[in-house]
Amino acid sequence: MNVGVVFSIILSIIVIIMVLALGSKQIIDLLGLSNTALTKKAIQDLSTTANRVYSLGEGSTLKFDLTIPGNTRFCFIDPENPEANIDPDPDRRWRPDNVIISIIQEKQYNIWVYGDGFQEGYRIEHLQPAENFCAKSGTKLFFTNNGLTVGLTD
Repeated sequence: MNVGVVFSIILSIIVIIMVLALGSKQIIDLLGLSNTALTKKAIQDLSTTANRVYSLGEGSTLKFDLTIPGNTRFCFIDPENPEANIDPDPDRRWRPDNVIISIIQEKQYNIWVYGDGFQEGYRIEHLQPAENFCAKSGTKLFFTNNGLTVGLTD
């Protein structure tokens, strides 16, 4: 084998290792951005669905399939009563601390998102969950027009 070919192969291997070692942070950041974008899209879809149901007749219901990143939980809460629920299912259980309860009551958030390393609240107009609960990706949610509000159950 030619010495130039061996040298080229070794140099190529070194370059590939350096690209992987130095580019792994950018790849991880890029994946994190896609999770954030998917979360924001789910919030927008929930808002659009709530507004659509609100514009329908009283008693109308729409099903919504929640699609969010696998390591994310959406907790749907009544901002007037954000206290914890005691659901035996750990995926549905809502156990906020006093700081989160204060933030929810002050900002009137009705969704609290637990993601990979972040927590954030959102307010969706007209949305009034029937009970405080949390949901993961793949959960089927049901929006119901209750007249003045849009109810939400799973």
